[in-house]
Amino acid sequence: MTAAGYRLPPFDPDGEKEKGFKDAIVAETFLQLCADLPINSEDSAILVTEDAMLRENVESQAPQGAKVLGTVDELSAELNFLVSDIPPEVAALLSDRAGALLGTVDTAFWSDFWNRASAAYPQLLSRNFPGFHAVDLAAKFFSPPSFQKKEMRRVYFVTRYFFSRTGKRPATPMMTPAHTAFGQMGGLLGGLQNIAPEASVPAGAQGYYGAGTAFLTADTPTEAVQLPDAVVTFTWSADYKVKPATKKHDPVITLAAPRIESVLGGEFVPVQ
Repeated sequence: MTAAGYRLPPFDPDGEKEKGFKDAIVAETFLQLCADLPINSEDSAILVTEDAMLRENVESQAPQGAKVLGTVDELSAELNFLVSDIPPEVAALLSDRAGALLGTVDTAFWSDFWNRASAAYPQLLSRNFPGFHAVDLAAKFFSPPSFQKKEMRRVYFVTRYFFSRTGKRPATPMMTPAHTAFGQMGGLLGGLQNIAPEASVPAGAQGYYGAGTAFLTADTPTEAVQLPDAVVTFTWSADYKVKPATKKHDPVITLAAPRIESVLGGEFVPVQ
């Protein structure tokens, strides 16, 4: 009613004409269909119309994943793209494009990653570590994304994210059960969570040096030690578009709207 009264698309702005009611029904029906699409799914809805005002109206309200095309030929090309595989010459370029995209994503993407990773591997990403105090956990780098598959218009990648870890310990550390176990592991820390659970610092303590170790005063000499990196492997996806190669140019690949799909694993690795 508002669109009709103010002659907004898809209604004709010429008040002398009553064109637009049928288009409004089409637009509203399509948008209701889009509203029923599952969030973050590969389901899609496509409207084909040559009416410019109807297209403007729908595109201004349609959610991501919905498309408005102008001709049946465009629809045919879109359907062929959705069911197609990635050509080899395009697959070879995807990792670089995906890496560039990860370098520019917003904080919401990495916040989602951190929330999932820290919930799945709380001990791996803990700031407590047997025999050390004041452990610093910092983002280090991510590995080049590995292309996995294409589903409809989204492509999926696996990436490993490395966190560097630096801890302070007594310059002449005491040999405790926790230290002994660490030495016997020879740096293979995958089972660390079974050795010393996290513990909070008791009230009034000036330093906590891991399960079974002593509390030392602020005057105790310490040394900084580079601890094994914590590595989390995760999958993510992005919208995918490609402009085919020509005799003069490589394929033009566009990746957008990245999102975290899942966290696959976590491990400690020796410092390189």
